[in-house]
Amino acid sequence: MSLIQAHHDKSVSRYRSLREELRLVKSDISASAKEHSETVAATTASFKAIGERAFSFARESEETNTRAVGDVADASEVLVASAKAVVARAGSHREEVDTFVSEGQDSERTRYNAMEKEFRMRSDKAPDQLRDIQELTRVRNSMAWEVCFISTSHLSS
Repeated sequence: MSLIQAHHDKSVSRYRSLREELRLVKSDISASAKEHSETVAATTASFKAIGERAFSFARESEETNTRAVGDVADASEVLVASAKAVVARAGSHREEVDTFVSEGQDSERTRYNAMEKEFRMRSDKAPDQLRDIQELTRVRNSMAWEVCFISTSHLSS
């Protein structure tokens, strides 16, 4: 029996060492599983934080873009209103210039017509005036001759 007892003791010792190895493997697996769970939780928390930050950034970016679009729209409305005011002022100025030019042209046309009328009137009177001057000159010359003749005849007598 001692052989059986020795074999039994040997087997029990081997099973105890195997059981101890199994217990160590289980504790290693348990520690690894716990570490894996903690890593998964940390990774999940990181992904959740990244997702929240990405969502927050997207929301802020959208709000910023919306404000920028509103600001651009407001600025474009102001520019359009300014452009309309400039166009209206330019139209008004053009009308003022056109009125000024047409009044100046009308004034010059009236002045030219008056000068032309006066020139024609004087041109029409010119032959009569020339005849009157010639007649006056003839009368004056004949009177001068007569005076001269009378003076010389008094001197000779």
